[in-house]
Amino acid sequence: MNEDRRPSALPILISVLLALVLSKVMLPDPLALLRPAMVPMIVFYWLLMVPDKFGLTMAALLGLVVDVLTGTLLGAHAFALTVSGYLVARMALIVRFWPAWQQSLALLPIWGLYAFLMFWIDGVTHRNADALLRFAPVLTTAVAWPVLCSVMSWARPPAEDT
Repeated sequence: MNEDRRPSALPILISVLLALVLSKVMLPDPLALLRPAMVPMIVFYWLLMVPDKFGLTMAALLGLVVDVLTGTLLGAHAFALTVSGYLVARMALIVRFWPAWQQSLALLPIWGLYAFLMFWIDGVTHRNADALLRFAPVLTTAVAWPVLCSVMSWARPPAEDT
């Protein structure tokens, strides 16, 4: 009976591919500031909801895919997603059962850490990094989190009866 409650990998794959596509859609500069960090948001969602199916290894591999797609230093997104994903995985058992708006507030510093790590890597590698482009999506990601949780509820495994 426990096998019936486990989600398939298809919703994970679809959501990851959709996040990759949405993160690559070209937007005008004013709207680019408002784009939520789609890939970290999806990674954190699956780390919270099904940590046994989507772990830090998947976060690192997805980070490498983002590095290849964006042309950034190979391993930069992988490093940032793994470090921030570790913190999400550590708090998953507690935060998973909170309402989405409380999850959003709890994850806000971790999205900030992800943005800081990417900003720091850009600085170390002497890439021009606009701080506003790195840190504005932190707030829009926090606002978009409850929307993502309600949209992704179709893929969430049903709760255990206790």
